[in-house]
Amino acid sequence: TPVIVEGALSSTQCGALCDTIVAECGSSPIDLQRKRSAGTDIYPVTLEQGLNFLMSSKHGDSVFAFCEGLLQQHSDSEEALEIVRSVLRQRREHIFQTSNSQQNDQAMDDPDWFEYFPIGAKPSDCLILAGEGASSTLHRDPFEWTGTSICLEGSKIWRFAPPPRAKNLQEMSVEDTCIRYRHQSGVHEIDEVLNAYRLDSVAWDEDKDEDTDSFTLSAGWQSDFSFYDNRHKSVPTARELADIEYEQSETKKVEVINEIATDPHKLRPNTKEVANQLWSGVQKSGDLIVIPAYWWHQTYALEPSLAVASQRCGAARDASRVIDHILGTVGDTEGINIPSILTKTDGYQNENPQDVVDELFSYLAKVKQSLPK
Repeated sequence: TPVIVEGALSSTQCGALCDTIVAECGSSPIDLQRKRSAGTDIYPVTLEQGLNFLMSSKHGDSVFAFCEGLLQQHSDSEEALEIVRSVLRQRREHIFQTSNSQQNDQAMDDPDWFEYFPIGAKPSDCLILAGEGASSTLHRDPFEWTGTSICLEGSKIWRFAPPPRAKNLQEMSVEDTCIRYRHQSGVHEIDEVLNAYRLDSVAWDEDKDEDTDSFTLSAGWQSDFSFYDNRHKSVPTARELADIEYEQSETKKVEVINEIATDPHKLRPNTKEVANQLWSGVQKSGDLIVIPAYWWHQTYALEPSLAVASQRCGAARDASRVIDHILGTVGDTEGINIPSILTKTDGYQNENPQDVVDELFSYLAKVKQSLPK
């Protein structure tokens, strides 16, 4: 189930990370989405300009930006951004390790296997800007990974649609989740209700050659429905929320946001089939949220926010699922046998991650070479 880890970062840490990101990436180009009833327009702006535009955002005319790879692209400021990435990585990984491994980052008992992927295939952190009234797309994640998000500024409402048989997954052993995870979850029933469609995600080009086609490794699921289709007139604006915090307290502001998050009449979904099943939560600055595979989710901002989304692939619960997703995306291939290590049904806890990943991408390279040019 989704988990919110409160106070994963202190307010001081959040402020320092925001300052560094703006200082090092403020002049970098991003695509800013302006969403209105007539449709969505895309504006090329700098990160710093995008942050300024957040202040004028409102429901029905909101701004949002999904800046994938931005924190990885700046060789001139590599040292400063590596500190940012390191702090975020340490806070994420801390919650996935046992007490035996927390003392030594080099001896983690459940390392993130994405760290062993080739650079061109490795999912990257994503900086997310959201002004008042902005919502993400309604989706479930590519690779069927475990997702994470750390909020650095502001707050966000999260709503989740659980897979119909989520309880089955909780009661299953690690080995069983590796074997029957997707069918046991019943997530395909939600996919159908939400009229889901697939969007290609990570594309891998082994040779980094502009003359060769990239190779799609993953595809996520998206829906045009919304968990926040209608906003009641009683919902306070970002300015009104700021006044509540100033005149009363931050605690009172969070109470107001929590009440709105759990009230389907204040923020009304337009999909009746799942409206009564939604899980809701509020992520504040410094909070880390963990998003399990198969859970459809969507965020909404009542005030401007800045967050970093990431993902992980642990050996116990993720590796079998991620590998199966990649093989399923690639599809059947004639004459190329899938290595037995990639078809394990009992998990990968006892396998060397580098060895398995090498086998995976060796197989994928053969498949890519066999495709018609």
